[in-house]
Amino acid sequence: MRNLPLLHVYTIVEATLILNYFRIIFIEKETKRIIAFLIIVFPLLCIVNFTFIQDIFTFNTHTRPLEALLLTFLCLLYFYRSNFIEDWINKPNSWFSIGIMIYFPIAFIIFASSNYLILVSKNKELNDVVWKVNATLSLVMYLAFARGFSLIKREGRNTATNMDDLQTVAHK
Repeated sequence: MRNLPLLHVYTIVEATLILNYFRIIFIEKETKRIIAFLIIVFPLLCIVNFTFIQDIFTFNTHTRPLEALLLTFLCLLYFYRSNFIEDWINKPNSWFSIGIMIYFPIAFIIFASSNYLILVSKNKELNDVVWKVNATLSLVMYLAFARGFSLIKREGRNTATNMDDLQTVAHK
């Protein structure tokens, strides 16, 4: 329980990094503008949450589920706009989005119900199973990220080429 303030900071950092990733892969100016707005507003909401609403030494059951919803929505938008292009399994963005879609929808349920699991039910076995599922899904997400990173071209160090790889399907 003493490391819970770090979870509040982690939520801000994680959301900001993943939102920046989506800002890069989407080409439409309006989508980029909305994501840029979220990159500013979400950390502010997190700060307001742990300053005024939830104590920094409690699990952040408001901002973690909100983050999970935002990232799940952006993944669904990415998949919708990509039209599941041919050979999508060999695209880095697909793997990044698959990882997010494996973890964050289930994490939303876990995060939203965590106070109940910890404070109300007091069922230690159920609580342990739920958090082990969370850890396993997190591992699977990071393995999908690793696969995505492994697909980014290594030819030279031309960042523009790698950025083109990332943006190939998000502009439809």
